[in-house]
Amino acid sequence: MSEAELIAAIVASPDDDVPRTVFADWLEEQGDPRGAFIRAQQTVGLGDSLSPAYFDALRVADRLENDHRASWLKRLPAIRNARFERGFVSEATMLATAFLKKGEALLERAPVERLRLQRVKGRGEELAAAPALKRLRGLDFTKMTVPDADQIAILGSPNLTALSTYGSSGMSTRVRNALLGGAAATSLQDLTLSGVPGALPDVSLPRLERLTSHGDRVAKLAPLRVPALTSFTIATYQLMTKDLTALTLPPLASLSIRAAKVKRGVFSTLAEHEAFGSLTSFRFATDEQAYPEGELDRLLTADALNHCAAIRLPRRLADSASLRGLPNLTSLRLGVYPGGLAKADPRPLADLALSGILDDNDMTCLIALAPTLRSLSLACEAPRDSWERLFRTTFPVLGELNITDDVTRTTRGVRTSDLITALSNKCWPRLLSLKVRGVDSQADGFADLAKAVKGSSLRRLTVYDRVKVADALALVLECPHLVRLHVAGSRIVGAKKALQGSTRIRVDER
Repeated sequence: MSEAELIAAIVASPDDDVPRTVFADWLEEQGDPRGAFIRAQQTVGLGDSLSPAYFDALRVADRLENDHRASWLKRLPAIRNARFERGFVSEATMLATAFLKKGEALLERAPVERLRLQRVKGRGEELAAAPALKRLRGLDFTKMTVPDADQIAILGSPNLTALSTYGSSGMSTRVRNALLGGAAATSLQDLTLSGVPGALPDVSLPRLERLTSHGDRVAKLAPLRVPALTSFTIATYQLMTKDLTALTLPPLASLSIRAAKVKRGVFSTLAEHEAFGSLTSFRFATDEQAYPEGELDRLLTADALNHCAAIRLPRRLADSASLRGLPNLTSLRLGVYPGGLAKADPRPLADLALSGILDDNDMTCLIALAPTLRSLSLACEAPRDSWERLFRTTFPVLGELNITDDVTRTTRGVRTSDLITALSNKCWPRLLSLKVRGVDSQADGFADLAKAVKGSSLRRLTVYDRVKVADALALVLECPHLVRLHVAGSRIVGAKKALQGSTRIRVDER
């Protein structure tokens, strides 16, 4: 097969990795480094993000993209920005005029999943007639000003039959109705509706898999027919039983609820509704006193969550409910008051995130989970001796540790010295990723932490603080095993230009 035929096969089946692997083989036979790049990005995209193989592949992908990105993008027409995924451009930005002339050529050569069109004003009718729309899988107008008339013209195009996602900031009622009433309705897989006034049209969305509702009454979604839906996210001020009973939903895999108020009976309805009987992921967030006492406990003691592998719950739960009865639970996000984690008594977990306040009993419970935890996030306060116990404990398979929410800045929080002690004593022999906030609040905090990192297995360090350029460069140069240093603090102290020579340092200034 020729290169053009191999690329055509990838574009025709963008979700299938087999054609990409075949093309990577062909490129390697030609001595083209892009073959290794495709393989590395496939490993990054599909592999275990807490394995050494993932970071080895990330290192290869970063190096090859840094060396060859410019030449690879020259082969694609008129794109202004691009993001590579699984070896090919998956997101790109393009002027509307360029899309009219060269959009079809771009979409023939790259499996672009999301395209941002710029300077669309006044060109809606022209764009609607563009043959390239037949290949367009994702269109993104977020954080852009695109007149309603132009959006409506584009969404009314009969060519828009492959669109799976559409993004728009401040979508109006007319634009929403054009999206749901146009050709794209048959192909949409991801839809977000955000507080748009007016009733929804009675419409079938046969391929929709993910639905997010922000700000609207949930019952307003009743006219939508969504037989393929697997993930439902609700963000609303008040959730009532009649909101849920008004919906016709297939069995869901994922449900996320964020509501300021939850009325009595909601969780009983969730426990009994057949759409929620096979959830593998359940997330619930609310104001701490905004749902009736004991309501959530009824859901947790029913059979509805027996299939759940991942759960996220607010603090108040742990005052009364146990999670021991959930046989498949491996991932837990929990807010706790003192004693809450011990009362929740979760089974052995692979992934745990805690926020709130821990006491000695909670710390004992956390330490008991050490043999199985692969990922741990802490945004907690606890007695000083409890932290010392925790950071003297060996976590044999822990691959990721996140210390967040400025707990390092409180007298009852984690200290940089705790992290240094644990790293130096090899308490986390398989730790590959560490995220920490607050090291700049202590004298020479980053420099001291860097010394411990040098002797560890760490591949990625994320610091949410000010970092001196000299310290950042020294750490990367002296730690060949460190694949990424991500600095996400308020600013970089020193000349930022000095960082541009290193592909392993990423800087996000805020």
